Amino acid sequence: AFLALSRLPTLAAEAIGGSGLSPYFVLIAMLAFYILLGAVMDELAMILLTVPIVFPAMTQLGFDPVWFGVVIVMAVTFGMICPPVGMNVFVINSIARDVPLWRIYVGTMPFIGADLLRLVILCAFPALSLWLPKYYIDVYGFELKTAALLTAIFVFPSGIIRAPGGWLSDRFGARTVMYWVLGTCVVTSFALMFPDV
Repeated sequence: AFLALSRLPTLAAEAIGGSGLSPYFVLIAMLAFYILLGAVMDELAMILLTVPIVFPAMTQLGFDPVWFGVVIVMAVTFGMICPPVGMNVFVINSIARDVPLWRIYVGTMPFIGADLLRLVILCAFPALSLWLPKYYIDVYGFELKTAALLTAIFVFPSGIIRAPGGWLSDRFGARTVMYWVLGTCVVTSFALMFPDV
């Protein structure tokens, strides 16, 4: 109610849009802001508190709303493992009490590098995060809501695999499980290429 009554999202969008700054400079500043917040705040709280203010400004600058949502979620999750705080690092430390905190931070460095590279690639090539919803809309004629739901369902198996993944890896071997998941994704992606199948 406060945001609606104060018109803060509209005023922020107008201020950022009229500032004359490059849209990509604003995007880099927003990503840095979300990464810093991700180090000290919970993901959901951060998104709920900031997106009503940031989203109108970014769409006014010409960024695709779906792409911006994907990038924000990635930046927020990236912030959850970044030093100096990185809340997920403390969760791992509470589970593996015999591993020192500094060692966990060192272990996250390859993931931080990969996440940073992924963010740069998605910012440089927005079509990578938009191809599946656009495919559902253009080829199948679905509405945006249906395309977004189907895209979420397409990603859902990765969440399902994470839960029993440790058990499957212990029982069948990590390499076997990895090939099974990769094969399933390739077959599903190939099947989605043909709308009449």
